[in-house]
Amino acid sequence: MAMSVKDLAKWLKQEVEFLKENQDYVGGWIQLGNGLAAVVLWTPGWGDEKRDDCIQAEDNPDYALCAGIKIYNPHDTPDGWLMLSDKEGNIVTEESGISPKEDYEAEAKWLLDDFAKVETVDYDEDGVITSEIEEPKKEEESLKESKGDYLDSKYKKIIGEYFDYTGDFEFLDIVADVISRIDDFGDEEDIWRAIDDALIYNDDQWTIAQFYASSPSECDWDSIISDFDGDIHSICDLIISSGDEE
Repeated sequence: MAMSVKDLAKWLKQEVEFLKENQDYVGGWIQLGNGLAAVVLWTPGWGDEKRDDCIQAEDNPDYALCAGIKIYNPHDTPDGWLMLSDKEGNIVTEESGISPKEDYEAEAKWLLDDFAKVETVDYDEDGVITSEIEEPKKEEESLKESKGDYLDSKYKKIIGEYFDYTGDFEFLDIVADVISRIDDFGDEEDIWRAIDDALIYNDDQWTIAQFYASSPSECDWDSIISDFDGDIHSICDLIISSGDEE
């Protein structure tokens, strides 16, 4: 199963904290597929002056922590691993500096989007891509294809009845989207991953918040996501009991 934004963000944060405390290590990695790995490592080129936009090494400020997608090579350390490039020599999977106040979920999404472009490409031993790179779809097209549609959902009746046939169809579309991403309605981890993957856009998070909070002053995201999680679990239980699982 593909890695979720939440899982990769958690790994990134843990790896950064480890490397900050253990600066004699080159870096760490986690494999994503197609012989590629997400990497966090110390990278040179940041200058000798103290900066506030990156995490610099204490003994050598020219080195700072960066993240990127590289070709996994068990016979070398990550600083010697190759990044993918096209036939003209242009790097396809760039590295990104990590900020002291990094938004790790945003960083994880950027890495996974980068990986999605090269997830199925062929490349040679020098990291040169030999097959065609699939161009990413425009955001609105991607959203249109990926979002669930309540009115077309197999579980429309269960979802509608559960929420007393609310007229908030934007909210119901998000619920249907989450449900469509779940493979096993009895699997706690599968359910949470579906929620996490579906709620990566601020507009969708705000739609959820408006459904559960009656005013901005009551907009406590932890409480909101807890309520949403509970409702999704209840719907999954209803789907199981109905015998309509796919």
